[in-house]
Amino acid sequence: MLSPLPRSLNPLTPLGEPSEVLLVPPDLDPDHALIQPLIDALRSVGANLRIIIDPGERIPERSSGPTFLIGNLRDNPWVRDLYYRFFCATDCTYPGPGGYEVRTLMDPLGTGHNIIHLGYSDTDGFKHGLGLLIDSVAVTLPFLSEIKATRLPLPEHYAEMIRSTPMPDLDWKLESHDAYTHRGYLAYLTGDRDVLESSQEIWRAIINYGVPEGDFNVRDLHLRMSHIVSSFRLLECVGMIGDELRGPFFQFILDWIHSDQGVSKTDVPLYTATDFPRQNHGLIPGLALAFFSDYCQRHHPDLESWRDWQSIAQRIFQPYTNGSWKPLCDGLCHGWFLSQPPMLDYAMLEPEHRYFESDGVRRGAECALAIINNQGWMPSSGDGTMLRAFPGPILRAAAAWYQDGRYLFAHSLAEGYRSNRSQVFLPRAFDRGVQPVEPTDSIGLTVIDLDPIVYRVWEDHPDLVAGIFDTPPDTPIERCFDKLAFRSGWGRSDAYLLIDGLGSGSHAYADTLDVIDYSRHGYSFLVSESGIYYPETENHSVLTVVRNGLAGKVPSFAELIEKRIEPDGSGYVRLRLNNTNGTDWIREVFFLPQIGVLFHDTVRAKEAGSYVLENHFRVPGKATFKNEELRALREDEVSGTVHFLLQGTCSHDHTKTFKEQDKSLQYSRKGEPGMPPEESLALAWKCRYGTDDQVVSVFTSRSVLEMKPGHAVSFTHFARIRADGEPLYSLDSVDGSRVTLTGPNEPILLACHESPTPAEPSRTPPYKSGGRKSLNFENLYECESDITSVVSGPDHRTIFGTENGLVAKCGPNSNLDWEVRLESRVHDISAAPMGGEETFYVGHGDSMLSRISRGRVIWTRTIEAIPSYSAWWALYHPTAVRVVVGRQPDDSIIYVGCGDKILRGFSPDGEELWTFRYDNGIPARLLPIDLDHDGCSEVLAGGEVISNQSTCRILRPTGKLLAEIPVEGWTSRLSAVSIVESDDSWILAVGSNRGENLQVFDLSSSGDREEPLPFQRRFSLRLGGEVNGLVIDRMQNCLFASTAQGCLLRLDLDRGDPSWNRTFAHPIAKLEPASGHLLVVDATGHHHLLDHDGTEVAEVTHARRWTSGYSTDSGVVFSSGNQLLRMSLDEI
Repeated sequence: MLSPLPRSLNPLTPLGEPSEVLLVPPDLDPDHALIQPLIDALRSVGANLRIIIDPGERIPERSSGPTFLIGNLRDNPWVRDLYYRFFCATDCTYPGPGGYEVRTLMDPLGTGHNIIHLGYSDTDGFKHGLGLLIDSVAVTLPFLSEIKATRLPLPEHYAEMIRSTPMPDLDWKLESHDAYTHRGYLAYLTGDRDVLESSQEIWRAIINYGVPEGDFNVRDLHLRMSHIVSSFRLLECVGMIGDELRGPFFQFILDWIHSDQGVSKTDVPLYTATDFPRQNHGLIPGLALAFFSDYCQRHHPDLESWRDWQSIAQRIFQPYTNGSWKPLCDGLCHGWFLSQPPMLDYAMLEPEHRYFESDGVRRGAECALAIINNQGWMPSSGDGTMLRAFPGPILRAAAAWYQDGRYLFAHSLAEGYRSNRSQVFLPRAFDRGVQPVEPTDSIGLTVIDLDPIVYRVWEDHPDLVAGIFDTPPDTPIERCFDKLAFRSGWGRSDAYLLIDGLGSGSHAYADTLDVIDYSRHGYSFLVSESGIYYPETENHSVLTVVRNGLAGKVPSFAELIEKRIEPDGSGYVRLRLNNTNGTDWIREVFFLPQIGVLFHDTVRAKEAGSYVLENHFRVPGKATFKNEELRALREDEVSGTVHFLLQGTCSHDHTKTFKEQDKSLQYSRKGEPGMPPEESLALAWKCRYGTDDQVVSVFTSRSVLEMKPGHAVSFTHFARIRADGEPLYSLDSVDGSRVTLTGPNEPILLACHESPTPAEPSRTPPYKSGGRKSLNFENLYECESDITSVVSGPDHRTIFGTENGLVAKCGPNSNLDWEVRLESRVHDISAAPMGGEETFYVGHGDSMLSRISRGRVIWTRTIEAIPSYSAWWALYHPTAVRVVVGRQPDDSIIYVGCGDKILRGFSPDGEELWTFRYDNGIPARLLPIDLDHDGCSEVLAGGEVISNQSTCRILRPTGKLLAEIPVEGWTSRLSAVSIVESDDSWILAVGSNRGENLQVFDLSSSGDREEPLPFQRRFSLRLGGEVNGLVIDRMQNCLFASTAQGCLLRLDLDRGDPSWNRTFAHPIAKLEPASGHLLVVDATGHHHLLDHDGTEVAEVTHARRWTSGYSTDSGVVFSSGNQLLRMSLDEI
């Protein structure tokens, strides 16, 4: 049993005989002329000095005395060894021009002897540091910690943020933010005593908080432990952890290892299976185990568990010892920002350096060269943020290890605050003095081959890969690719195009063949820009295929059929996605550097069906859509006005649509008070895209048609970026496989390989004899601002709330019975009878909940936020986004879903009764229902607005969890719910935004009230597009489901078999039961009334888009903009 006592440290270094004193001079002083004064000083105190002339690349594991190391990463191999083991950060960047560090490292390698290090970045620093060291030489050398840093291996703003961020209000926040956990490292780099003292306070608080079992607030501690452990071993050996903290700190690490955050979470097949690509949740704690087992092996060898931890770490990093480089994270943030750094640090720590020596790092760095554009931005694709959009660590490490300046050239394209960013790692510059060299070999077409470790996962580990990669490869590895990039040069005005050859993967989405960046003249105009809030396949620059209302899995591996590059820099590729939901999708790309890019997408049917084909392109910022063309402008300091044009056509009947997708939730986060501008996502957006408008303009060409095997449809789109004065070309015509672009010179003729074939005409939807009836809207009221919430009151009158805080009850003749003015936006209203008095509960403003009765505000409560470690899944405030009222025998309970990810229960008097952490996002889809007929309404809760997983939870009125029903996985969102009673149980249908997005469950209505509610899945389906409407017809034993890609299906309630599928010309926005019929509102605002056989019986002449509304037996009431409208169905 190990005692928590810390290891023995001796800050003093005896230099007299008989101990041998080693001196390892730098390469810059081959004849020892510069260090001769130090040699003389050491000999003058009786040192038994041995000068190591050819030291080799690794410090010996045994030593008979102290060692003096003079140098940095560049000029001393033993300092380089310390650097690799993370016992120093000394290179050509740090400590900077004229800077130095003279340190005692107290037995860092477990030899029983100290190391004295004189570090510098240039000759001036060497000379100043040498003088200090010589002045300190004595028979017993005192402890040395003399530091002058003129430049740090991290951005200035970042250092200031670490230095000055005030202590948080809650101790658990300390270990979740690098402004705190990196403070000790900043003290190490600067020698600042105030920073050091503050870091001790932070360590003390972290240690005292500990690792409580099951503590939600530290559930991601495993993602912080690598830099906490590396900080401990580095700071301890240089005397920057107080003696009173070293033992408790050591015990804290042990506690983590044995907690639910440690080995039990890490030593699992997903992270340790042989030759299975790894992911950040295994790599980061694996690096922590590697650092700590190395520490214990040297300083606590009696703790035999270090062998187990070392073995786990070795198994975690095993895949990257033989030339592989690809992590499981294909998301361009996590793969480069969170997975590569621990892979690199481990490879440097292990003696064999196999990730480097097998050229895995080089292969990764070559991919990094390909995926950044000419402005030094990596695409925002998959989970992540724009501030992480740069593969800095691997470019720095590869440049230093392989002495290759091409990687530094690419690194230099990004400003320091982006290229040297850190979050869960301690940053170092890896500056070995290599000079940048333009990567001319990356001009033209670059194809990044698929790492075999990814290709083989379905064969080697089918049990692990399911749910990570959607489908196995169906083409030889020689024709697969990871990424494909065209680049006409590295200049600002040069063109760059990047296409993804790999779909799905960890922290990534089903986006194979996505156009993830097309840029020129300093700005990107075609992007992926999906992110955690828009992970659906249709929210990428891809083509989507829906067949008979269903979506297949998106194939994960694309095929490169043909490629060529011409002497003038233009190029062509033909790519294929085999077996895309009953079709093959072939994407042909013509890259014309000074003219534009042509995309010719052909879908060839392999199976018959009713198809919805949508070709999506995404443009950052606002754009104009006129004459079926999308245009955007940017102003550039170098190029002047930059014009973007996107045109498109299709071989068959089609529509073109344009919409704006709001990105402000992701990019407008203000952060903590005093956050520097370099940490602002809003400014990053503007810097990258040249606009303050945080929207993505989505251009979609859509064709709805019948296809038989062999039939083909082609979409042709031309994207152009040009500055004033450059040739102006546009799409002129498409004749089968021949495309003509016209401009100031001769027309450009492009011969495509694929050509369309005639297709069957669309089926005519059935109508009842006598045709459809025409319905009209009645305008009930018009407000000053947009109406945000509409509900029915107890007397069937309409109550509504508005953007500017009006809450009103609508009376006859377009009058208001009463109105109340609140201070801010109304989010939701819920009605409840209270002793015969009409009562309404209103969520409004940033954090307000009010009760209104008969036009009077009875009370208003301010909701206090409960902090969360994962703020990216929450709003800025605890906004009452959703309010519903549940019944109790003698009273009511008000369920409130709030923006801080908390579901709250309130009494009618406004008392907060309980809180429940929903965990997966904002619990804004709430449905009260009395499941066990005891007179008390339970609440069904799901994540909406922002959600990381579409788990459906059921809570009792006491706030106790009754059931937790898994629906879809990571980044899914609960988008629709319907529940009906069936005999002695309930049938629950839930829809989500992606994947198996329709799932139906049986819920028991009986059982022990203290036990979880039993449930069983009936069936699940993958419908075409987000499921946004569900209606259960228990009498006919069927379920109606609508999707955002325009499909309405009738499904058997027992097995999910489709009875019929109705495809609309436009995406569906709303499905509502109305007077025994189905009301379908499409994205253009057109209303269609259908019977349960799918026959359209009525339509509305004028389009009105829904904001909020409800249905009654006689019609529907809804808001559209600032209008409150009613549509009567009495005559249907």
